[in-house]
Amino acid sequence: QEESQPPKRRVVRIADVSQGFGGRWIYELAASRTGTTLTITEEGEVYNPIFRFMSRFIFGQYRTLEQYARDLGKSFGEDVSPARVRD
Repeated sequence: QEESQPPKRRVVRIADVSQGFGGRWIYELAASRTGTTLTITEEGEVYNPIFRFMSRFIFGQYRTLEQYARDLGKSFGEDVSPARVRD
């Protein structure tokens, strides 16, 4: 864990970069009209060019985070439709 500001923000970093990738995730919670909005910002790097290709064109770069968001919503009895936002 890199940073924590309960209950609004948490930043975590990959500790073991020997797996071929590294980076951090920023989780931010904000009140919305219908409940709570979770924003996850991924700042990652894939070091191996072959794995980078596979991540982008075979596995999908967003699949894991989108499934995480759906699973999190399901644990609260909510149907979640992840939206991709780029800065």
